[in-house]
Amino acid sequence: MIKNALKWLFPTFLCLLSLSACKQDPHPYSFYYWRTNLTINSAEQQALQHSNDKLYVRYFDVDKRAGKFQALASVVKQESFVTDKRIVPVVFITNRTFLRFTKFIQLH
Repeated sequence: MIKNALKWLFPTFLCLLSLSACKQDPHPYSFYYWRTNLTINSAEQQALQHSNDKLYVRYFDVDKRAGKFQALASVVKQESFVTDKRIVPVVFITNRTFLRFTKFIQLH
């Protein structure tokens, strides 16, 4: 009878021990700014106050046009844009840029 009790007691103990080790770390919200004109309205500014210290901003897109890689749609910062967040630049690379990319590398 003691053997049967130990068979379920030990796995139960391990399960409870593993569950007690789990903790929920708070994850602050992050924001990614996708628009070309960098301006923030009051509602967006208020939402940013409750986020982490970074704001991810798309600086430009990279696209392949006429056989060349080009930076397109660069971000324009409006004078009214003010934030205490650290801006992390982000570059969007279009799918077209990667098409036949292996052949491009082999040629150069």
